[in-house]
Amino acid sequence: MGQLPICTDTGLNYFHCTKSFVGTYEELVTLITQRFNARAIMFKIRPESPEFKTLDEVKAKTYLALSYTMLTKGTNKKTAVLFNESQWIGKILFPRRKPNMVRIWMNHWFSTAYNIVNLIKQDDPEFL
Repeated sequence: MGQLPICTDTGLNYFHCTKSFVGTYEELVTLITQRFNARAIMFKIRPESPEFKTLDEVKAKTYLALSYTMLTKGTNKKTAVLFNESQWIGKILFPRRKPNMVRIWMNHWFSTAYNIVNLIKQDDPEFL
């Protein structure tokens, strides 16, 4: 009985489909600028890239490109930057702020309860 074929390209399909291969600093800046409003940016360094020879260069230029993009956009976002050293993949995460809906709901609940207590007091002055 034969074995199933092993597909080794599935890990690269995401980067091919999203055009997220980076070979130069300029390509990295362009990618970050284009996807700045996304929740996350993933990219893979091209193996033949002359500009990124060590992982330290990748990290330094990623932080530089991110800082440059934030400066040109006039904003400062919280970020988390992750690197997969064995596959030369970088991921930039932009954490979202939690909405303040819970606080608003609690304030609304409290004011409603306060108004109910006041209505009960009007009917029965000895209440509370």
